[in-house]
Amino acid sequence: MIHNTSSLILNFTSLTSVTDPSIQWWGIKELIISAKLCHSYCSTCYGPNNSNCLSCASSYYLQGNVCLQTCDNSLYTLPAKNLCVCVCPEGYYSFINSTNQEKSCLKCQSGCVLCSGPDICQAWSDTSAYVPNLWKDKI
Repeated sequence: MIHNTSSLILNFTSLTSVTDPSIQWWGIKELIISAKLCHSYCSTCYGPNNSNCLSCASSYYLQGNVCLQTCDNSLYTLPAKNLCVCVCPEGYYSFINSTNQEKSCLKCQSGCVLCSGPDICQAWSDTSAYVPNLWKDKI
């Protein structure tokens, strides 16, 4: 549960149908309430530091357990999942920006599961409604 206010209200409900106040009673043996705050770069985390991230806020990429604005030069950014990856996964192709040399994984066209560019598909999904022009796509 995500909680983003400074107050918390707990409601206790009886699991019995007895309504007589002389029979019904409450007791709390131990109640522990803890709050876990993530670093502002993290979307989900297991601790408060930038190195305790499980997923990243928008415009940050998860590299190991750290959220960064850019991935290391040897890695690709996977913007669709806010991740840094060694190799682009199935359904994506690698792209290198000629301006800043940033490497990223971009999604293949719809119905394509293996591509090497935006309009260059090597393998179509079995469920794809697209029937490729085999001569054109082999070029």
